[in-house]
Amino acid sequence: MTMPDAQRPLTILIAADTYPPHVNGAAQFGYRLAKGMTARGHDVHVLACRQDKGKSFTEFRAEATVHRLPRTAFSRTSTSGSVSRGRSRRKSACCSTKFSRTWCTSKATT
Repeated sequence: MTMPDAQRPLTILIAADTYPPHVNGAAQFGYRLAKGMTARGHDVHVLACRQDKGKSFTEFRAEATVHRLPRTAFSRTSTSGSVSRGRSRRKSACCSTKFSRTWCTSKATT
């Protein structure tokens, strides 16, 4: 028996500059969101920065699979100066791999 499309589990990616063990509101919000989506049966992945210097790694936590990327020296503001709907778009300071640079750049210009 197959599940109707409305009940199929989703694969969800939460991209964040901060995630526990960081202690701040944004990290806690991301944690609660991941925990809630996992409780609903979804496959949750979090893309977040490491706290320290080092290579990328993946950790498997109860609420989500967390992919940690190293922080880089990228500017927090877009170098292209693109403006959309009156607001400037920002690149994440966490863009360090080819995938995340492409993702952040494409999101910064949309």
